[in-house]
Amino acid sequence: MGEAVYYMKARIDEGKLEPFKKFMAEALDAYAYWQANRGKSPDQFWPSFREKFPVVTLFLQRECRIDTETGDCNNGLSGILSFGDPEDIENIS
Repeated sequence: MGEAVYYMKARIDEGKLEPFKKFMAEALDAYAYWQANRGKSPDQFWPSFREKFPVVTLFLQRECRIDTETGDCNNGLSGILSFGDPEDIENIS
């Protein structure tokens, strides 16, 4: 299967750039945590996820309508927790 690289150009107000970078860093950590903990039941997965990644949890709840109490924590997050690679954050300016 081939690989595609997508780029996005967005304008972010100066005062919101650092919070955006922090969100992206937390999102990358959340992705790694999800991958390392796939196969766990929602009761095992969600409590620690919510504690470790509060901003991403709010994003999942508000923007993606993911149930972070009992929702599918395996395939249910596929395509949602994909925010890029660590070097992508370095390129945000």
